Parts: sequence; structure tokens; C-alpha cells
Amino acid sequence: MEPVIVQSIFESAEMLKSGMLTLKHKCIDGITAKEALETNRGVYELCIEKGLLSKEELDKILSPERMIKPQKMK
Repeated sequence: MEPVIVQSIFESAEMLKSGMLTLKHKCIDGITAKEALETNRGVYELCIEKGLLSKEELDKILSPERMIKPQKMK
């Protein structure tokens, strides 16, 4: 049974690695928080200032209820 257990562990580790690489590629690459850190201002304030999103859109996106509940992307 030990060889089967070891094989399963290696397969699980490989799936986890693939999942992390996919997450990195699709969700993390290209994201920077440098400006917010350098100016000591929040993302909310910077988005409104730069006109990236309206106040209503930001309120909807950044509401705690939406951030903790999985939703479909549109």
C-alpha cells in the first residue's frame, strides 16, 4: 500500500502546483500595489481619483458581503 500512497501524494502535489500556477497566471500577474503603498492611500481612493470605477461600482465590488461569497464573473 505504501507505493500507492506515495504515488497519490505526488499526484496531489502536482495538481496543487498546477492550480497555483494557473492562479498566478490568471489572477496575480500584473497586479501591483506600489502606488497605494508609496502614497499611503487606499485602493478605493485611488480608483475614484483616476476614474477607473465609479463610486457605486466600487461600493458594489468592495462590499464585504461580495468579497466573502463566491460569485460568477460577468
